Amino acid sequence: MELGTTLTVLVASKLGLPISTTHCITGATAGVGLTSGGRMSDVNWRLIATAFLSWVLTLPAAGLTAGLVFSFAAYAPKK
Repeated sequence: MELGTTLTVLVASKLGLPISTTHCITGATAGVGLTSGGRMSDVNWRLIATAFLSWVLTLPAAGLTAGLVFSFAAYAPKK
């Protein structure tokens, strides 16, 4: 899984594509689960869905946090 993640990150970086090692290792884990027995039930899909949901929620949470920090700095009382 680590070798697959490393190769994916290197190739994507060479092509100029944005990629995350977290995405790669999660995909590699699911791939190993599928190839080990060949059954869909061998993969913990609930865990993968939770990881996907956390990726989706990361951008709005980061944007909200950055906006709050900016507003605290921009509208702080001046001396």
